[in-house]
Amino acid sequence: MRSEIINARLDLDGPLVAIGINCGQITHVGDRQGWPVALDAKEDLALPGDVDGHVHDRDDGSADSPKETRWTAQAAAIRGGVTTTVAQANTTRTITSIERLVSKLEALREAKITCLQWYGATPYNSKTFAQAATIVGCVGVKMCTANTTATGEMLVDKPEDQYEICARAAEHDFLVDVHSEKEAMIKKSERRLRNQGIALNLSHHCEIRHWEAEWEQTCEILEIARKTGCKVNIAHVSAPETLEEILWAAETGVRVTFEFCPQYCFFSSEDLARSDGWRVKCNPSVRSPEQRDKMLAYLCDETIKAGMLATDHAPHNPKEDKMGEGYGGVASGMPGLETALPLCLDLVNQGKMSLDRLRYLTAEKPAETLGLQHKGHIAAGFDADIVVIDMKATWTIDDADVVTQCGWTPFHGQTVQGIPKATIAAGKVLMNRF
Repeated sequence: MRSEIINARLDLDGPLVAIGINCGQITHVGDRQGWPVALDAKEDLALPGDVDGHVHDRDDGSADSPKETRWTAQAAAIRGGVTTTVAQANTTRTITSIERLVSKLEALREAKITCLQWYGATPYNSKTFAQAATIVGCVGVKMCTANTTATGEMLVDKPEDQYEICARAAEHDFLVDVHSEKEAMIKKSERRLRNQGIALNLSHHCEIRHWEAEWEQTCEILEIARKTGCKVNIAHVSAPETLEEILWAAETGVRVTFEFCPQYCFFSSEDLARSDGWRVKCNPSVRSPEQRDKMLAYLCDETIKAGMLATDHAPHNPKEDKMGEGYGGVASGMPGLETALPLCLDLVNQGKMSLDRLRYLTAEKPAETLGLQHKGHIAAGFDADIVVIDMKATWTIDDADVVTQCGWTPFHGQTVQGIPKATIAAGKVLMNRF
C-alpha cells in the first residue's frame, strides 16, 4: 500500500521532502505525490533507521528470559530509533547448533523490526559454518576469545581453534565477530591481585580486564585474518590503542571493521568508583579518562571509515547488579538500545559530530558490514526503515523512562538534546510521539 512521510528534512538545513513508501520500500524522495499520509514529520529530521549489530536479548527462542526477551529488546530498539538488530549467541542456551539457530530465527521472524542473529562458534563446530552461512537471517559467526556473560561452550581461547574458525569462515565469506580479549591475561591479572590479599571491588575491573588484554588478542586476530583472508569485526573496542592497531591493519589489506560503543566514549575508570559504579561494569572494561577522551574523538572523526556504532546492549536485572557483594557479585553488561542515538544526536547539537558522520556510524557502515544491501540509506530502492528526530527536544535520561526489561540505564541523570519522535520499520509507524 502506498503512503508518504511528508514535511521531513534529510539534512539540518535541507529542503522539506516527501518520502514515498510502497510495500515496505522507499520508492520516492522529493515532491509530494499525493499518496495517503503515513506521518507528517512537522519539518523534523528524517534519518535511516539505526542498525545495531550487537544486541544481547538473553533469549534463545524457547523461553522468556528474566533479563531481556526478544520482545522487550524490540520495544527498547523501537524507542531508540533502532530498526535492525543482530542478536548475540550467548543466550540462555548458546546458539551453537544449526537446530538452535533455525529455532531462534523462527522466533525472531515475528518481530516488527528486522531481527537477525549471530551463530556462536565453539572449538568444535566450524564444520557447520557451511550450512549456517546459507541460512537467511544469520549474518556471521561470533567468536569469544575470553569468558564473558554466559559464554559457556563458546569460549575459544586457543590460537589454533581461533585460526580454524577464521579459516573455515573465510571459505564461505562468513563474517567473524570477535569478542577480543586474552583469557590467559585476564586470569593472570585477577590471580595476581588475589594473591596479594586484595579484597577486589569494582575499581579493580579495569585492572583485571586491562586494555592490554584486548590489544594483544586483537593483534593476534588481525594476523590470523591476514593469513586466512577472513572478514573480521572487532566488537566493542574499548581502548584507542586497539583501535589504532585495527586502522593500521585495515590500511595494509586486512578485511577488518570494528565497533564503537557509547560506554567507552562517555564513561571511564573513575565512574567505576562511584556509589552506583555497578551501572558501568562491562566487558571489556571502561578505560582511563584519557583513553575515553581519545575514543570520543575517534568516534567523531570522519576520516575513520572502518568503525560503526553498536551498543553491546546487555541488560541484567537490578538484583544481579545492585545486590551482589564485592567485585564478583556485580554482573557485567548494560542496556543501550534506547540511549545510543540520543547521545550521538547530542554530539551533533554540540558541534562535535557531523550529521553525515552520525548517519555513517549508525546506519550506512553497519548495513554495509553486515551485508544488508537494502538498508542504511533514505533513497529509492531501500527499505523504509526511518527514524524521525526532533533536534531541539531535550531528554533527561531516567531509569523510570526506559522500556528495557531491566528497568535502568547507565546514563541515568544525563541530559541530551535530540530525540527520536517516530520510528518506522518496513513502512509501518511503530512509534509516534507527534
